[in-house]
Amino acid sequence: DVSAGGVFINATGKFDKNQEVRLVFTIPGYDKPFKLQGTIVRVEKDGLGIEFKDVTPYFKTILDDAIWKDQSKK
Repeated sequence: DVSAGGVFINATGKFDKNQEVRLVFTIPGYDKPFKLQGTIVRVEKDGLGIEFKDVTPYFKTILDDAIWKDQSKK
């Protein structure tokens, strides 16, 4: 589950709320991976919610476009 403000990742292991993390991921249609900083804001038994930090307007636009393009296919 992803939005312009954060992501929920299915994961197992020990994670702490408020822990700083670095995310690297790709978006279909873009060659280079994106690297973002984030903070764990929610920890559940099946995963964790991460809030992106310092998202540039450029990346926000790309992410919004990818999300809405995916939604229009449903």
